[in-house]
Amino acid sequence: FLKENFEPAGSEFEEWQPSDWHESPEFLKKINDRALKKWAEELHLLWKYLGRKMKDDVYINSHLYSIIPVPNPVIVPGGRFREFYYWDSYWIVHGLLLSEMYDTVKGMLNNFVSIVDRYGLIPNGGRIYYLMRSQPPLFIPMVDSYLEYTNDTEFLEQNIKILEKEFLFWIRNRKVEVSKNGRNYTLCRYQDSSYGPRPESYREDIETARYIKEEDRDIFYSELKSAAESGWDFSTRWFINDKGTNQGNLTDINVKSIVPVDLNAIIYWNAKLLSKFFKILNRQKEV
Repeated sequence: FLKENFEPAGSEFEEWQPSDWHESPEFLKKINDRALKKWAEELHLLWKYLGRKMKDDVYINSHLYSIIPVPNPVIVPGGRFREFYYWDSYWIVHGLLLSEMYDTVKGMLNNFVSIVDRYGLIPNGGRIYYLMRSQPPLFIPMVDSYLEYTNDTEFLEQNIKILEKEFLFWIRNRKVEVSKNGRNYTLCRYQDSSYGPRPESYREDIETARYIKEEDRDIFYSELKSAAESGWDFSTRWFINDKGTNQGNLTDINVKSIVPVDLNAIIYWNAKLLSKFFKILNRQKEV
């Protein structure tokens, strides 16, 4: 049935190698240890094999594909991860910048601009079934790193409102009010409120949910997807058992009951960077 009705995995892409890859970026020249230099050269070479470009048919018949169409090729994590993933891209961007592949980075950033413009957030990954959840908000820090290497303030001027839009998604949709010592605080948490198992791990979620009461399964599925939004899927940091500790298993997952310090540090970082960007553009009144 699958062979008759579906194309092979990865058939939405065609081969693509970044045109800005070159053999000897400056950072390699600074490594004196032979073994480390060889390792770094092998890592740098991987960029040539992790590039993905969507076929024209994806744009023409997007309703036939689960991939989210984007205007530029991307560098993907690799292995079974054929599409972009949000916070993986943060580390990829840092590596690309070190490899002096500024055009590839700009293309990836413009992909995120396109996605935020259409959907109001950057999803967990580059598939339509990820659109109900995001991942740690590192788009603004990616742009900051890109600016450090290129000083491309024209890109910033063109897209500052898109950066703000992605920031506001978190402030408006992931906030939680916390009271402590008579004071109220607005913080953020990971939260996916959609129903049912994760589409990308449907079978696994159904099997795990056998240990959950039927009336509680939608809550359980929501917790699993909230953990996936965190990027820490899965970790005991999200477990809260009936004794209030994190000793347990996946059935003890309670992500939405936790206000993560790292997420809120990233949110604060985003706010500081946005303020800096508006000042660079001499638009302080909009901060």
